[in-house]
Amino acid sequence: MAKIAPEVRNLLERYPWEETIPRLVLYTLNKARRLYWQGIMDGNMPGGREAEDIVQEAIEDLFAGNRSWNLSTQPDLFAYLRIIVDSKLSLFAEGRENRRVRSASTFTTGDDGTSGGNILENVADQTFPPSDTLLQAEEQRRAEEFFWGFYEFLVDEPMLQKVIECIFDGIDKPADVATRIGVAPKEVYNIWKMLQRRLNDYRTKRDQESLSKGGKTSG
Repeated sequence: MAKIAPEVRNLLERYPWEETIPRLVLYTLNKARRLYWQGIMDGNMPGGREAEDIVQEAIEDLFAGNRSWNLSTQPDLFAYLRIIVDSKLSLFAEGRENRRVRSASTFTTGDDGTSGGNILENVADQTFPPSDTLLQAEEQRRAEEFFWGFYEFLVDEPMLQKVIECIFDGIDKPADVATRIGVAPKEVYNIWKMLQRRLNDYRTKRDQESLSKGGKTSG
C-alpha cells in the first residue's frame, strides 16, 4: 500500500464526489453492458455485484493508496477513475468466478442492448454484418467514445448532461424526462432542440479537429 501525499489526499477530500459518482456509475454501467457476465452479454455480475460496487471499490482504492494518482501524468482525476474502473471490470470479467459459469452462449452475437429512436442512435452511422464481431466491437468502441466525448463536451451544461443520462437509461418520453430532470413537461421540447444543436456543434468540433490532424471527418 503506497503512502498518499498530503496534497493528493487534500485534493481527494475536496473533490466534488456528489457530482462525480453518478457520472462514474453511468460510465461503469455502459462498460459493463459490453461484457459477458455468466455467459450472457449484459448479464448479471457474479455475486450480485453492481456498477455502484465497482465505483465504490475504485474510490476506496484511491483513498487507501492501493492506486496511486499521479497529478503530473494524469491531472484529470475522472479520467484516472475510468482507467481504474476499466481495469476492475476487465479483471472481474476474466476472473474465475465469472469464467466458470460461461457457456457456449459466450461466443454468440446478439443485440447490444441499446434502444432505437434517440438522438444518439446514429453516432457511428456505419452498418456491419452481425457475424463480423471484430468490426462490431470496433464500432461499439467508436460509438462509446463519441457518447462519452459528447457528455464531457456538455460539462458546463448539467441540464443537458441529465438529458443524456435519460437517453442512456432509455427514458425518452417528454413527461418522463421532465420528471427525471425536474422541469415542466412543456420545457422538454426546447431542451431537446438545444441538445440537438449542441450535438451538431460537437460533430463540427470533431470534424475540425480531425481535419487539423489530416484525418477523415467523423459521421
